[in-house]
Amino acid sequence: MKPKENKRRMAFACFDCRKVFRFDWVYPSARAWAAKKQIDSQIRKSIPVTKPKLPPESPHLCPQCRKQLRCMGRYFRAPKMTNKEAWEAAELLILAGYDYSGYQGRMPTKPAAARQYIADRAIRSPGGRLAERIKKTQR
Repeated sequence: MKPKENKRRMAFACFDCRKVFRFDWVYPSARAWAAKKQIDSQIRKSIPVTKPKLPPESPHLCPQCRKQLRCMGRYFRAPKMTNKEAWEAAELLILAGYDYSGYQGRMPTKPAAARQYIADRAIRSPGGRLAERIKKTQR
């Protein structure tokens, strides 16, 4: 029995052309789950474990300029093509690791506001958060 794949229509943007396209996208967690199930079944059957067969990553290309598109998330609303500031702000947010896949409040549409948003909400790893807690307790 095949695991059910979580397919969603995700927005993919080309920042050079300032266009957005929507494609089906399978969550990596579904791929990882399928791979884990394959390994578990091989272990139970005492078969030598082989490398799991994951679906190939297929980067989407912009139909106009043929450059790789960036995944923006499900909730990305594209600004007008003429609004260069909003596109620059979206690119800054994506390059900093933020996406539009969940509700994070209103995302900034100006580059200066995007830089401030990134500075205020720095993405920290669990190890970085643990190091901060240790520093606070040592004071």
